[in-house]
Amino acid sequence: MRANMKSWLRRNGVDFYWRLQIPFLANALPTQLPNSVLFVCKGNICRSPFAEHLASKLAAQYGLTKMTIASAGLRVLRPLSPPEESIAAARAFGLDLSQHRSRSLDEMEVNNFHMIIVMEPFQLRALCRAFPGARKKVWLLTAFDNKKQISNHDAPRHAIPDPFGKTQVEFDACFKRIESCIVHFFSILNACPCD
Repeated sequence: MRANMKSWLRRNGVDFYWRLQIPFLANALPTQLPNSVLFVCKGNICRSPFAEHLASKLAAQYGLTKMTIASAGLRVLRPLSPPEESIAAARAFGLDLSQHRSRSLDEMEVNNFHMIIVMEPFQLRALCRAFPGARKKVWLLTAFDNKKQISNHDAPRHAIPDPFGKTQVEFDACFKRIESCIVHFFSILNACPCD
């Protein structure tokens, strides 16, 4: 009973905390088509590389061939390959992550990219602390989730949790949610005027 209560408090307490924080962290949805988009996660081996490759594929389908799309990590000590589960999950979406190597976010990228999209609220806050001038161009990927409610009660509403070290099923679910957000992101961008 006590373990269940602790689990419930941990899960719902974190969600409640971020529900209070998000209005102060969130930017309005974009109204202009960006020239460049940078996806950021913790280690740049699972979520952000998948988002980068999927967004590049969709940008080509939408005819946005001049849009620069990349990814980076907040905590990258050395270049690493994605885990096998990540490569397998991406393959189900027709994407190949086998040649990807992680890389660290730097100030030049932060300054040069028009949009920076992170996976979790704490990443948004960390990025804005490290690069205060970037505040107005950083978004949570979940801001583009068109689902009103998350069907899985274990999934945080405002975050795309890191699947690293978890099962293939969790990688697949993570990438499916990223796909949903990015598809909706491009539908929003498609309605935006060009610069």
